[in-house]
Amino acid sequence: MKYSTDIRHKLQQINNEIQQNQQMKIDNIDLIKTQLERYVNDLRTIQSDSNLLDRLMEESNTTMTDSATNRNIYFTVECRTIQNLLDSIENKVCSTFS
Repeated sequence: MKYSTDIRHKLQQINNEIQQNQQMKIDNIDLIKTQLERYVNDLRTIQSDSNLLDRLMEESNTTMTDSATNRNIYFTVECRTIQNLLDSIENKVCSTFS
């Protein structure tokens, strides 16, 4: 869970950087693309375990709750959230800086 939260925070930082700096240089764009590729690979690792973890939680009648939002945590939902953020950043990079 911490791993996926860390990835989400890093992606949000990249997203904020893109929104604040619409006049990025090509070197910065290449760096962002490299970072995104790494996070895509990280996400695949998380996704491979997420279904199993959710199933095990269900079988053991266990729930995880986010203490900040008081909502139940499901690993597949967390993966989708990260994937949506990745897609959004990739779209911004491609459309704004291509």
